[in-house]
Formats: sequence, C-alpha cells, structure tokens
Amino acid sequence: MSQIYDRIRYVAPISATRQVSFANAYRLLWKRWNDFRGRSSRQEYWKVTLDNIVIIIALTVLDLLLGMNGVLTNIYGLAILVSALALLVRRLHDANHSGKWAILPVIVMALGLLFVLVGPSVVIGTIFLVLSLPSLAIDIVLLVFACQRSAPDNAYGAEPV
Repeated sequence: MSQIYDRIRYVAPISATRQVSFANAYRLLWKRWNDFRGRSSRQEYWKVTLDNIVIIIALTVLDLLLGMNGVLTNIYGLAILVSALALLVRRLHDANHSGKWAILPVIVMALGLLFVLVGPSVVIGTIFLVLSLPSLAIDIVLLVFACQRSAPDNAYGAEPV
C-alpha cells in the first residue's frame, strides 16, 4: 500500500499557494518589467494576460470612438512589450523551459514588420504567409508551456509560492 502512495506526486492544494489578485499581478508586471531571471507562477501570468486583454479591448473601443485608427492600442502594445516578454520568460523558467523560446515570436514579428515596411508585393505577401505558419506553431508551443504546472525547484530558482 505504501508503494502506491510513493508513486503519487504531491500537489499542493490551492489554499496552500499564495493567491495573487489581478491588481497585484499587474503591479508585479510593472515592478519586474525588465527582470528576465527567476520565475513567475501560472496564476500571475494568466491574470496579467487577462488584464492586458481587457485593457486592449477598452483601448480599441476608445480608438474607434475617437477615430484614432488604433493609436492608443499601438502605444500600449509598445509600452507593454518588454514587460510582457520578461513575464513570459519567467513563466517559461517556472515550467522549467529556456527563456529563449520567448524570442522566436519576436523574430517573426520583426521580419513581418520589415516586410510591411518594404511595401506590398506578391513575393513579400507570400513570404509573410510562409512565416505566419511557423509563428502559429511557436505560439501553440508557448501556450502549452505557459499552461504547464510549476516545476519544483530548478535551475531558475525556487518554486514561486
């Protein structure tokens, strides 16, 4: 009977882990905006992600009402870029993955921006479409990594509590 209990991995109940409110998670995002070391919990990551989705929807509606063609949304996107990337790297560290995975979508976005700046053409449109498929695959991999449980203490630090 004890062999069965030895094989079962202990999972801490939710009440045993630190609860992070949406406001505190968002404050932590800005407090650690350039911290690419250490770890961030799943809870922190997804609460900040939901906060950002709500803010972007609100800014998009405001842009439409004011006729600003997405200016506010784009400014917010640029402002949040480094801090969101740092949070993703810390979340990857928490799931025991290298933070280098987070740079792949940035490279694809930079190439896409380069193609947009060069100008429209059939060749550039085709190249952009071809780059979109690996980008989607990378995004799916990152989504799976972000959903994984926190690993116990690893090379990136102690498990966040």
